[in-house]
Amino acid sequence: MKRFFMILIVAITLCGVGFLGYLIFQSKNIESVAIEGTIQTLYVAGDDLNFEDAQLKVTYKNGNIKMIDLDSAKVDVSMFSADTVKHGTMIINYKSFKFEVDYDVIYKEGWFLSSNTSVITGGVPITTTYDEDGATGTIKPEKYLYLESNGVLQYYRKVDGKWYMNDGRVDKSYKYSISGDTMTVNLDGDIYELKADYNEKGDMNLSSTKLTRDSSDPELVTKKEILKFSNSGKLKNLKFRPALSVSLDDSACFEYADVSTETFGGNEYTVVKFKRGETLETAANRSSNPIDLYLKVTYIDDFMGTVYVNISDEMIGKFPLITNTITDEYYGQWFDINYESKNCVIHYMVIS
Repeated sequence: MKRFFMILIVAITLCGVGFLGYLIFQSKNIESVAIEGTIQTLYVAGDDLNFEDAQLKVTYKNGNIKMIDLDSAKVDVSMFSADTVKHGTMIINYKSFKFEVDYDVIYKEGWFLSSNTSVITGGVPITTTYDEDGATGTIKPEKYLYLESNGVLQYYRKVDGKWYMNDGRVDKSYKYSISGDTMTVNLDGDIYELKADYNEKGDMNLSSTKLTRDSSDPELVTKKEILKFSNSGKLKNLKFRPALSVSLDDSACFEYADVSTETFGGNEYTVVKFKRGETLETAANRSSNPIDLYLKVTYIDDFMGTVYVNISDEMIGKFPLITNTITDEYYGQWFDINYESKNCVIHYMVIS
């Protein structure tokens, strides 16, 4: 029996030595190791590490190539954390090869438009600066982004002194996506690519550089627009608050809608006119006379106070918008809207 165990121990030892020798042999025969593909290097606080499509490309001296996933047990990744806002450097180790990858973690929640610089080729840069009035607490910016996890975005813009908002929690067309070092957002139909940068004081911004090119000569840039979003002051610790009240307000909610006043059952109603087959989304994207409907939402203890939230198809409750039959007259049709656990109704008719 002792002889058997001695033979077993020797066999295990020889196997271990052999495997170690194999690893050393493999390592010595590696010509190069490189990162191929894109690693996400911009994160919203609380995000998980994302290697996207990146892999290690291992090239051996005999010409063989091997691709290794970065989440493989063979690869060691350290010094990454998105728990706090910062500029950091993660370390990726594979055998004797080491890579340092810089990354940025940005604030969740509030980012406001702090400056807009427009430069026409050959002209003088024109910069509009928006900031918070420290004396009055007034918010001067005209655009504001509220970032949540998993790409959810609330987009605010100020028009004629009123705040309007698209809520990505229910309107899935409003979201952000991140690839590499770039956050892509769709605001008012324009695509902005935001990247983290730092000012002279070391404060973090999100900036976008948008180029306009000559239609006949794409190589010629005719205009450059630089937008900067900042996170500071009152907005830095702003939390998204539940609504105190939700209502329909004709002065704003139907401001841009095709509406009429109709009488039914002895009562007068403000009635929205949809075309046959339309949804809220397609009605809002008409080439002429688009319909934009808004809820008047009042928040408690909020710097904006009242916000007009764009109504989307996802907000429709158990009473649907049905536009498959032309009515031409109002017969008491209505659909309901649910938002922030509150309910409103919208009266409508279907026209040709």
